Amino acid sequence: MHLLLVRVLVLLSLAGLAEVAACGNPPPSATSIYQYANATFIENIFVLPSGYLLLSTFDTANLVALDPRVASPTVRNVVALGNTTGHTAVAALPNNLYAVAAGEHTPFGFVNNTMALYVVSITGAPPRGSVVTSIPVPGTMMMNGLAALPRRPYTVLSADSIAGRLLRINTITRQVDVAWTDAALGSGGNPDIPLGVNGLKIVGDWLYFTNSGQGTLARVRIDAEGNKVGSVQVITTLPTPATMANAYDDFDLDRCGNAYAALHPDKVVKIAPNGVQTVVAGNGTGPTLESPTAVKLALDGKSIYISTGGNFAGPTITGGQVLNLKLCSC
Repeated sequence: MHLLLVRVLVLLSLAGLAEVAACGNPPPSATSIYQYANATFIENIFVLPSGYLLLSTFDTANLVALDPRVASPTVRNVVALGNTTGHTAVAALPNNLYAVAAGEHTPFGFVNNTMALYVVSITGAPPRGSVVTSIPVPGTMMMNGLAALPRRPYTVLSADSIAGRLLRINTITRQVDVAWTDAALGSGGNPDIPLGVNGLKIVGDWLYFTNSGQGTLARVRIDAEGNKVGSVQVITTLPTPATMANAYDDFDLDRCGNAYAALHPDKVVKIAPNGVQTVVAGNGTGPTLESPTAVKLALDGKSIYISTGGNFAGPTITGGQVLNLKLCSC
């Protein structure tokens, strides 16, 4: 029996998505915090220093927030970003400032030349915000993940998922340019998913990113300006080709280097530094995840917050969700 169990675990690891417990018996499952009653798609989630969660959605100009610590949280408007109809990612800048990518949303993209990087000031609890400035980012139909450069904290990198490149925006000088391009950033010619590079996360001198079309989590060393130094290193690849029903979205990293990535259509996976993947939420355990879009580590590092887009295809509309999953120590 012992040898059989070992063989099963080895086979699961080789498959890439080990359906095993994250820790304990039974493992912890995600708990629901909030769900929209209407057809609101939550694209991303950001944890403010106050502990409030900032949500970016489609179909509205408003960034909204909720307090995950209360029994029955409600969303409240924080700031309206011009005439935009959708927001993607948020990155923290110094002095209570935040960069937000927004534009006029269309399916799998944004209307060309409508995307901009908004710099907003957000303070207080509950949070209130105001627009400081907006920086046009012409010539792109997608600004997806955002990450501020550690040694140039007023400059952010943005994932152009459609063109397969990294954009660089200096929020002081308002300069916009292409930081770099690489085949690892494109969709790989995937006929089902027109999106390549998606979520971004910088840890030290390393830029981590997911690629939806290629089904990869990868990293590359960057310099202080965000330029690529060396070759892209693929950490893991989905065991089956990426499709609309099998694709990475946004992610976050814990202090031990484990990545927690949203994986369409219904799960979150933990990806160890060696590339082994384990399902930790969804996929029939705990609440159903309806199109998970992003994962963010809680301020104390002991849990993750998960956002979903919802399900609008069936006879019953399921709005976007916010969930929490307790983590085991790493």
